[in-house]
Amino acid sequence: MEPNTADGEPMLTSSAMHQHYGGLLKVVFERFFGPIHYPEKSADTIRELAKVGVIVYTARARSTWLALYFNFTLNRLDLPLAGFVGGINLFLWQPVTRVVRMLSQRMREATTAWRTRYGEHAPTRHEVALANNVFRGESAFLFLQDQGRLGRKTQPGPNDYLRALVAAQRITDKPIYLVAHAVTSLEQGGSARSTLTERLFGARPRRRRRNTVALPLWGNVVRRAQVRVADPIDLSALVAENADLDDEQIARRARHELDRRISDEERVVAGPELPSRETMARQVLRNRLVQEEIEREVEQLGKTAAALEAKATGYLHEIAANYRPLHTARAATIMKWIFTRIYDGVVVDEAGLARVLDVARRGPVVMCPSHRSHVDYLVLSTMMVINGITPPHIAAGANLSFFPLGWIFRHAGAFFLRRTFGDNKLYAATFRAYIGELLRRGTMLEFFIEGTRSRTGKVLMPRLGLLSMVVNAWRNGVRDDVFFAPASIDYEQIIEAHAYERELRGGQKRPEDISGLLKAPRVLRSRYGRVHLQFAEPISLAEIARARGLPQDPSPEFDEAWRAETERLGYRILHQVATCSSAIPTSIAATTLLAYQGRGMAHGRMVQRSLELVDYLDTEMARLSASLQDPETREQAVVEAVQRFVEQKAVAVERAGRADVEPIYRVIDERRIQLDYYKNALMNYMAPAALICRSLQRRSNQCTYDDLYADNRFLSRLFKREFLYRADATFATHFDDALASLAARGFCDVHEDGRVVIREPESVGMLAGQLDSFLQGYWVTVTTAAELKQFPMWKRELVDRALERARRAFLEGQISRAEAASRTLVSNAIGWMIAVGVLETDGSKRQSLKLSEAFAGDALDKLTGDIAAFL
Repeated sequence: MEPNTADGEPMLTSSAMHQHYGGLLKVVFERFFGPIHYPEKSADTIRELAKVGVIVYTARARSTWLALYFNFTLNRLDLPLAGFVGGINLFLWQPVTRVVRMLSQRMREATTAWRTRYGEHAPTRHEVALANNVFRGESAFLFLQDQGRLGRKTQPGPNDYLRALVAAQRITDKPIYLVAHAVTSLEQGGSARSTLTERLFGARPRRRRRNTVALPLWGNVVRRAQVRVADPIDLSALVAENADLDDEQIARRARHELDRRISDEERVVAGPELPSRETMARQVLRNRLVQEEIEREVEQLGKTAAALEAKATGYLHEIAANYRPLHTARAATIMKWIFTRIYDGVVVDEAGLARVLDVARRGPVVMCPSHRSHVDYLVLSTMMVINGITPPHIAAGANLSFFPLGWIFRHAGAFFLRRTFGDNKLYAATFRAYIGELLRRGTMLEFFIEGTRSRTGKVLMPRLGLLSMVVNAWRNGVRDDVFFAPASIDYEQIIEAHAYERELRGGQKRPEDISGLLKAPRVLRSRYGRVHLQFAEPISLAEIARARGLPQDPSPEFDEAWRAETERLGYRILHQVATCSSAIPTSIAATTLLAYQGRGMAHGRMVQRSLELVDYLDTEMARLSASLQDPETREQAVVEAVQRFVEQKAVAVERAGRADVEPIYRVIDERRIQLDYYKNALMNYMAPAALICRSLQRRSNQCTYDDLYADNRFLSRLFKREFLYRADATFATHFDDALASLAARGFCDVHEDGRVVIREPESVGMLAGQLDSFLQGYWVTVTTAAELKQFPMWKRELVDRALERARRAFLEGQISRAEAASRTLVSNAIGWMIAVGVLETDGSKRQSLKLSEAFAGDALDKLTGDIAAFL
């Protein structure tokens, strides 16, 4: 829509946007501007605001290229075009007919009432054009970058334009909305270096930088650009809130707020500006933690401060990332090729990623993904780079820092930490100071809160070392807020399946790294299905502190309260990781086959049970994969997953005779532990209901509410190291919610007299069967612990004996699940016995174990019997 004057005639300016580009320019603009995505949600917001007010678009850089992009995009999205563009002259880009009309147009003076705000100081013709346009309800576009000091100033500065808008706002009832845009790319991240992207879209504000403008048609750079739109500023509200300020002061305040919002949006895409490693070293050395440790060691060990500072600098070079955007982009291109070779695609939760990026405007984000594979190091970062977002700085083990992998990872944003800090307090202080400095600058971080890869497919318990460092850095005031973003990376087929199977059976862990994994010919020749990346709702540390009444204060008096809250936060993060895991066909098929009590499962029954399980998970708000969301494709997806197990020789297909057309699926005993991996990914969705169903089966299909509650209390404590629950709810809440859910589905009836009766035995049996391997594994381990009555033994020896006993119990028919003979399951059971006081340890690294005095007699036999009652 063309801007109109008060008398209805078009008011043409040399900087106006328009709709009439020629055929060649249309092709060029479509080629180079088409791939740059403009947020649809922001476009909808602007359309709504335009109905009640006037839109003034703003961007940081003075760039003709950028002005042309916005002209093309706003026109394509049918958003209001700017009748005036401040800071750029688009005369040469106007249609000839428009130029002729513009040259014949008589110059209009500022005749509206806003002119009186200037007093004796006459506004320039550019300010007049802007204010008149906006006063008449037409949109405008302003660039906020000041003209350079060299050369003649031909146009007003941003503050001059904003002052004209303030003057116009004072005399109009229509609100003026300032909509800030950040146009940047990951190439503008890292430390300060001149880049082609900055010449295209303008430089981020950096000290001692010379901003230049160029217009090369470099398609790859343009296509990687991202547009971020900040929340609009209501200028009428800003004027009302600052009634005591004059127009120039309000204009400066608006300029400051626009710059801040653009910087926040730029940081989401390009990350913060990072210093060189030398500058980072100086800043870390000045940190209070490092200085206090140096002073302590000077005093106690007699070393010189210079020697200790040199040692700390060496530690930092061992630790610190050396992020380079172009290296990261190249590495992502290689990883995309590898992923294309070995996976059928990566499914990204776009809405969840958008939520994460949204909170990134308000503070640094710590990504907390699940850790099931070495590939986890690459998935999240690669997907973010492909989407044009700077990847997080990843905490990686020092074992991955060798050349050339370490060099590649370090330039892609990885920083390295030793597995243990030991008594090296200077190293610990340096590492904590480095984490604090990254957060202070607003850097997105990523670490695996589980600490190690899950060999069982189940989310592990939290390890709180890095989490505590982040919390303590926030307590020291590095930022107003820090956000944690739980995420789940789920694989339809895990690359390390055979290695995990070997380890769980008791084999020794072999040295393995991501480079060796991906170089293996077997891997590059195989297909491993899809990868699913899901995000949970981000968690605000500042909101947690407010809710708990905890101060952002590093004083020792608050240490104990913050330690408890950090542990609660760790469990909360991992609970959200577990509940945002993708329910995929592989997991559905494995769960159905393993839970069946018979020797083999007919095809029809397998399909029926699988579809019932999908329905159950759907009502539990599980994240179903696309093929499971559609009722028309569910059956085919599950059958294909079973067929993959058949091809992998984990499932055998049997038929009773030649005329039997319905196959019977039988899980190979030796491969059950492989399917158990995929089943365990769903356990946190099913665990609360499975505990109740198991208790009902134990009580002969009916019992009182109190007995059921007591049984579940026992099982919940028994499997404390296996399943994750909401950290903000009590056991009674979990129990009542799960029981109500089962009753609502018709699986059981809850009577007014307190009786709970099974109504659907097969459905209850399916859920109860999910606990078979856990109960049998724990029972075997507790039974094996009776050998400690004779003599103590090392933990590793007890694990080996329990595994051997489990295999023998399976062969003798005492237990029915071969997957109960799992090293991880046995180790968790021993850890539980230590935690509850059944076993005692000498505290050494090898852990010599013995029975505690309380369980040296009949108490251990009673515990064994209590567990056996649920078998």
